[in-house]
Amino acid sequence: MKVIIKDNQKRYKYSKLKISEGERLSIILYVVSFVMVLISIIISFFYEGEAPAIVGGMGVASIICILGSMAFSISEIYLYRSYTYTTRNMIFLQIISLLFWMFSL
Repeated sequence: MKVIIKDNQKRYKYSKLKISEGERLSIILYVVSFVMVLISIIISFFYEGEAPAIVGGMGVASIICILGSMAFSISEIYLYRSYTYTTRNMIFLQIISLLFWMFSL
């Protein structure tokens, strides 16, 4: 936000929020993780609980993607001092996903 003083009046010029590279990578990894979880649930449903080992591998890969996404979000906060609502919401979603994996295993 930029403050412009013109004719003894304060006028505010709001800048459009730009998503940084770390936030973009965090979102991409989280979406990949979520898609892997959905695919593994669909495969388990079609195999009626007797799914091949690839489903377990997709679960582990999903956890790794969530942790990578969380690493990008945390680096945005500590390295660049950027704590936007996108970063805050991503960290919230990542924690919820990790809790899902902890209590489902």
